[in-house]
Amino acid sequence: MSVERAARRRADDLIAWLREYAETRIDVGLMDERRCLSPHVVLDFAAKGMFGLLVPERLGGAPLPLREAFRVVEQLAAIDLTLGSFYGVDVALGIRPIVEHGTAVAQRRFVPALAEGRMLGGLALTEPGAGSNPSALASRAERGADGRLRLFGHKRWIGNAAWSGVLNVFVRETDGDVSQISGFCVPADAPGLVQGPEHPTLGMRAMVQNEVLLEGVEVDESLRLRGGTEALVDTLNFGRLGIAVLGLGTMQRCGQLLFRYASRRSIATGRLLEHPIARRCLAFVAAAVCLVRDAVDRLAGSLERHQPLDEAEYVSIKIAGPELTFAVVDQVLQLLGGRGYDEPNEVARRFRDARLLRIFEGPTEALQSHLGMRAMVDRSLARLFDDEVRRVELEELRDAARDATRDRRVPAAERRSYAQALAIELGDWVAFALLEQSCGDPAGRALAAERRDSARRRFEGVTRRLPAAEPAALATRWAARIGDVELRTASERRQLDALLRRA
Repeated sequence: MSVERAARRRADDLIAWLREYAETRIDVGLMDERRCLSPHVVLDFAAKGMFGLLVPERLGGAPLPLREAFRVVEQLAAIDLTLGSFYGVDVALGIRPIVEHGTAVAQRRFVPALAEGRMLGGLALTEPGAGSNPSALASRAERGADGRLRLFGHKRWIGNAAWSGVLNVFVRETDGDVSQISGFCVPADAPGLVQGPEHPTLGMRAMVQNEVLLEGVEVDESLRLRGGTEALVDTLNFGRLGIAVLGLGTMQRCGQLLFRYASRRSIATGRLLEHPIARRCLAFVAAAVCLVRDAVDRLAGSLERHQPLDEAEYVSIKIAGPELTFAVVDQVLQLLGGRGYDEPNEVARRFRDARLLRIFEGPTEALQSHLGMRAMVDRSLARLFDDEVRRVELEELRDAARDATRDRRVPAAERRSYAQALAIELGDWVAFALLEQSCGDPAGRALAAERRDSARRRFEGVTRRLPAAEPAALATRWAARIGDVELRTASERRQLDALLRRA
């Protein structure tokens, strides 16, 4: 049997096991209600070798080719998006950075336990003042008078943090006049690493997300992630691709539920399945799945062959994948009517969970702006397009953006925000244009073209601007109409009484 066939068979076996296991052993509703994964699920995943799919054998893993591993993740997300996200955070953001960028010492210390599921991992990047912009990191690495390096800072919304045995922590490090982003794989029991309060999030309720405080955490060179910024960019880009895979499982499950419901539901005009609204929604789900799947397969194939990928390709799939996923969940919920809004019927929970995908690893708007700003100044971006028509159109949009931002009718104080507004629409255009050319399915290409054309129309309409002072006036008007009420009702006390605390 060829290596490829053996890998596919092993992935098929894991997928079959997940399907059977989920039927009787995964209580998604209970985990959601309790805001906690069932420990036996994590233990059983470990026993099946699930956490070692991206780990080489020399470090205790049982690796699969990336496209096969993604098939397993897609199935897991179809069962439950929260469980898929927990798994993705551990494997993509916790384990993989150490495998790809950790020192040999760190790999030997952490990776075998991570691959066997005896330890979990995560990524500590986001801060109160630095979400999608790593250059705004305030957490820092300081070298003391004793020559030792220590970490200080405050991280927030860190997935899996309280469950993790090791966290990949990114901070700002200054050496003389040079300031750079540095990463360290930090043991969770390191003195000074404090697990902070848990965030009661809208969705993904069963996956712990909490604050992490760095209070002089001592690190050495053996814990450093090689490359610093490059390691962070690689980790974020891989995570963005993984999020698109989570969306694939989610969209297909929602389409499955819609078909089942529409086939059985009778309305005034007959079966719901025969109504054009239902047909249109199912067609949208199918097109979205094809569009995202083709992009994921192409990028994963390039990574398997160790072919370099432009960051724009990762950003594009992160823009398109979550936006289409949430649109699918929203439309399916709407067509299910009251049953869609009813928590036990699954789609309501998926609606809450899928909402995070548009924020996680960079909000859509921030990525659109980043990609659009690059398109305005970097002519090399055109080389990513195979079609001369798209290259010419990109040049036209770039010229239009340049001319618009130089328009003397635009007040100088507004030009920056004007350029950002143009960049958001241009970034969306680039994202869907790139996905369009990689999709082999006609319906998927048509959907991408529709989204691309919509982005261009919005780009051309950006000139309708609000005066800079209007947002404040709006806020004042709303406050006059509805007041400014903050609910401060008493809630549970969770701290020890003063007479019982340590002196």
